[in-house]
Amino acid sequence: MPVGLLPVFFQDYSVNQWLRGGVPASKLLIGIPMYGRTYTLVNPDDHGLGAPINDSGPAGLYTGERGFLAYYEVFQCVFLQKNSLLKVHKLTNRSYYVCMV
Repeated sequence: MPVGLLPVFFQDYSVNQWLRGGVPASKLLIGIPMYGRTYTLVNPDDHGLGAPINDSGPAGLYTGERGFLAYYEVFQCVFLQKNSLLKVHKLTNRSYYVCMV
């Protein structure tokens, strides 16, 4: 497990807690969030987990809401525009995050 992350934040832990509590597996449903949250970092070089921020990120082209991007806006930015200002970082052995620099 990554240093500093509590096991209660992982799906496996959560699902097993429900199962141990007697909830039938057929009643559990795991959702995948299809949106992104954005932030403006105090220091762009400090982009790790818990890095200080000073504001929400810019508004999405379609949603128009600062700090929030719909799935299609994230997809468009990362995969369609091939933005050379994007950097992908590995957070754990199973998850990644993207920084716009």
